[in-house]
Amino acid sequence: MPIAIPKTPKNGITKFTNCRLVKGDALVQEDIWVSSATGKIIHSQAAFFDDLCLPDETINLGGRIVSPGLIDCQLNGAFGFNFSTLLEDMSQYGKKVRELNKKLVATGVTSYVPTLTSQRPELYQKALPYLGASGGSQAAHDGAESLGAHVEGPFLNPTKNGVHSVDVLQQAETFDDLKECYGAENIEPTANGGTIPIKMITAAPERGNMTKIIPELRERGSFTPSVTRKQHMKKHQPPWQREPR
Repeated sequence: MPIAIPKTPKNGITKFTNCRLVKGDALVQEDIWVSSATGKIIHSQAAFFDDLCLPDETINLGGRIVSPGLIDCQLNGAFGFNFSTLLEDMSQYGKKVRELNKKLVATGVTSYVPTLTSQRPELYQKALPYLGASGGSQAAHDGAESLGAHVEGPFLNPTKNGVHSVDVLQQAETFDDLKECYGAENIEPTANGGTIPIKMITAAPERGNMTKIIPELRERGSFTPSVTRKQHMKKHQPPWQREPR
């Protein structure tokens, strides 16, 4: 005789059925239980047999695919909007970012790192406040979330500028040069521990005093220096080095 499970209080569990899950390199027909309280996938059998939990809601996905959200680690813009654009009315900039977020999530991208190329200081100071990490509310209707801004320049080597305009490139001698460029409120944490919009900086360590500024960024609690990522490493290699035969 089946075990009678008494009605339980609302637990925030949703069961998705009639769906295909991405497992390895295959699509597997399987149900999935998700907790809205934690945002995590839960073990359905453990929840049912051990905790005597039933889903609050069952949603039939009609054979659709369920997969992890994609993360775009460098997004310069999308849907006709370039983040490195200075608008006459910057309140429209924030509106365009919100519109982009809602469109982007429909492509499967749930979070991204908005990236600004080498620009004049005015652009950074006006745009960065709109590009900081935005996922605190975890509200699905807001669309994709920013993980924090990446400033790719303007402290780059003018002989290895790629598509970055040499006219806007700078050389930093002190931390104050970074503050003057990006805006102090965008790069220096406040005394009360407030967050800053910049999460990543690409800079040429051989230019100016950047090798001395990098440790200062760490001491101020702004960034963790690393060489775990290379930007456009092969841009200046001749074809025979890029694609050796």
